[in-house]
Amino acid sequence: MLNRPALLFAAVLVSFQGLAGAPGGPLPVVRVRSGDTGQIVFDWSKERCQQWDVPDAPFRAFRNAQGRIIAFASDSNSLIYSGSSILNVRHSCHSALTSHENADPSTYSGVAFVTAVWTDDGKTVTALIHNEYHADHFPSACIFKESMKCWYTTIVSAKSIDGGQSFAETSPPAVIASAPFPQDFQQGRHRGFFNPSNIILHQGYYYMASNTTGGMNQKPGLCLFRTATVNDPSSWRGYDGVGYTSVALDPYRADTNPYVPCQPVTGPGTVGSISWNAAYGLFLIVYQLVDKIRPDGVTAYSWSKDLIDWTMPQVLFAAPNMSSKNCSDSFRYGYPSVVDPLAPGRNFDTVGDHPVLFLTRFHVGSNCGLPPNRDLIRFQLDITQN
Repeated sequence: MLNRPALLFAAVLVSFQGLAGAPGGPLPVVRVRSGDTGQIVFDWSKERCQQWDVPDAPFRAFRNAQGRIIAFASDSNSLIYSGSSILNVRHSCHSALTSHENADPSTYSGVAFVTAVWTDDGKTVTALIHNEYHADHFPSACIFKESMKCWYTTIVSAKSIDGGQSFAETSPPAVIASAPFPQDFQQGRHRGFFNPSNIILHQGYYYMASNTTGGMNQKPGLCLFRTATVNDPSSWRGYDGVGYTSVALDPYRADTNPYVPCQPVTGPGTVGSISWNAAYGLFLIVYQLVDKIRPDGVTAYSWSKDLIDWTMPQVLFAAPNMSSKNCSDSFRYGYPSVVDPLAPGRNFDTVGDHPVLFLTRFHVGSNCGLPPNRDLIRFQLDITQN
């Protein structure tokens, strides 16, 4: 995350009619409400706590034990948003998880982002942490000088017992998704798992998705994970193409289990969020998409009956996303997340007909790059059958 290009994967997608068990009829359509130009949730120019106080991950939220909304659009200190409703959360300077950037990659305590949260009672909160190890920051740790060629990412777990006000990483680290090799292997490209989605509960299982760049016998793409026990990080298993048998391998600790790679699902690019829509009996995913037709990128969405086969992408927000290299851009957009303010329960993992879309808006710099000037904005959405 931070000031880096997005890594997006070409999608191998299937039609709605090809989905096993998919209901008949037309696909539901997701649109930004006509005339909605966006509501600023966080204005970097006025509300930042420091220079790199930026919304650098998709918006995540839960209801705490008092019914108050606690949310994150994490930077490297995971500053908290809070409010009485999803629609009035405000940014604070309170850090729930500080990045330590430890020089030892085996600690998995590098640049850390709270990227998914789940709570049953509003007090004990499980978090998925996107952890970055920047080997170029440490002498002799990388044979290259460019950040992306030294970049190594892992999904680990953390826990809060105070309603999300602070998170503690486990010791030893609880690795949920990792490359099956240490950070000094295959340097010269980004390696590992990154940008996990939110967590959703469906029919007794908790699911999340994470992108991977692949390596060794692991294919690149979007991998799906599930567990029946969300507060046990060792219980997560990745989809292997048939069932859920892929177990995370910690390459820095002895592990007698052979590495079983996850099989990327037939889904889209860099995942933003996943939700269940009960009215249509379908899962909704939003993501960042770049392809030959849209080289500057868009925010897109797809539907699925089973989280494995996804429909062809549809454009949700047509402005260029953060992968654009077009220097005429005034703004680029990234880290999409769809959240329904009226969702029941504590974890906002379902959507009805009128959710909202959260996006990070990047002010493009004079050198065509992405400086820290980034805002969090939201748009009203409507989901209809036509």
